[in-house]
Amino acid sequence: MLLGLNTATLGLDDVFQAIAWIRGSGFEAIELSCDPGPNERGKVSAPQADENLIRHLREACSGFQLVSLHGPWMSFPGFSLLSADESLRSKSIEEVKACIDLAARLGSPQVIYHSGNPGRDATDEQALALARLSFAELDEHGGRRGVKLGLEVVDFFQPAERFEGFEAMPLSNTGITLDVGHISFPNPLHPGKPSYHPYDRIGAFIERFAPRLLSLHIHDYDGKHDHQPLGTGRIDFEDILGSLREIRYNGLLCFEFSTSVKRADILRSRELLLKKMR
Repeated sequence: MLLGLNTATLGLDDVFQAIAWIRGSGFEAIELSCDPGPNERGKVSAPQADENLIRHLREACSGFQLVSLHGPWMSFPGFSLLSADESLRSKSIEEVKACIDLAARLGSPQVIYHSGNPGRDATDEQALALARLSFAELDEHGGRRGVKLGLEVVDFFQPAERFEGFEAMPLSNTGITLDVGHISFPNPLHPGKPSYHPYDRIGAFIERFAPRLLSLHIHDYDGKHDHQPLGTGRIDFEDILGSLREIRYNGLLCFEFSTSVKRADILRSRELLLKKMR
């Protein structure tokens, strides 16, 4: 398993400063946070990436065992791959495609994306039908570009049971990015239960969807605040790591923290996870 850090976590104005700190801190992998806005706050604008920027990014990221890209998620009002508004859905698809294209040009093997949410009155069946259309288009584009895709556990796809609908989609190039904090949130479909319900623990979700698991986002959650340092919340990392060992997972464990988290706590979180992995 490779330990990485998302560039936006550090809250730095220059993405190259973030890359340098992550490299200097000994992380094996890195996740570049992408957004269509200016290249700032530790993010890269895929639509604005010219050959000069790509060359510098490729040089800066050389030596990492894995470079992952995190696609846009709230880049404009209404961003959603599940929107019934075709103009918004198409715009959302194109933004994720731009991130896939950037990954291909950087030689990065994977892109993580969010589904967004459907309209307030949409049924699950309607949302899944739109997801099927959007995901199929992205899956085909990623396949042509040689880039694997990971649908993150968040938004409409926060409740674990909705991944049974995802699993039924004929997608050959798209897996799951499990965010261990998001799947611990209250379940919007089952009041009083966590979002990993109907599974009794996060590890059971990992084992159930093992063939589709592409990567994980790691942080702690205390019931109110997520993206917190490990050891400050209630997530059972022993359970998670035990199930990852059970399925012989060897992919990315990417830390994602709030920008308010101190760098010393980022490093302590990594050491705590490494200790649990031994």
